[in-house]
Amino acid sequence: MPWLDSAKADYGPYECKAARDGVARESIMVNPSSPILEIHGDDVAVEATYLAARLGLPVDKLLTEMQRGIIYSRVERGIGEDTGQLRLTFRYRARAWTVIVQRDGTLSEAPDPDDDR
Repeated sequence: MPWLDSAKADYGPYECKAARDGVARESIMVNPSSPILEIHGDDVAVEATYLAARLGLPVDKLLTEMQRGIIYSRVERGIGEDTGQLRLTFRYRARAWTVIVQRDGTLSEAPDPDDDR
């Protein structure tokens, strides 16, 4: 699956920034009744309790570790047949959670793209 890699980021509690490529982005919200993930242009924000659960952490530990810079994220935009999709990967020590945001806003958990090392 082809992906345009962007950058890891540490932009504060539970948000990360995608690579800037000069193209305007639409804003989408996943599950608007209970927004766990919001995308506004190149900014992606994930609700803290949801991310903490995926990484197996209590929320206060997640926020502390993010402030310490120990939790990393990567946002990749799909190219070619995957255009319009995002792959988000969050890492904490040996733990990782990867999710693909489909064009329609649904989430699909995915294997860690770096597991084949």
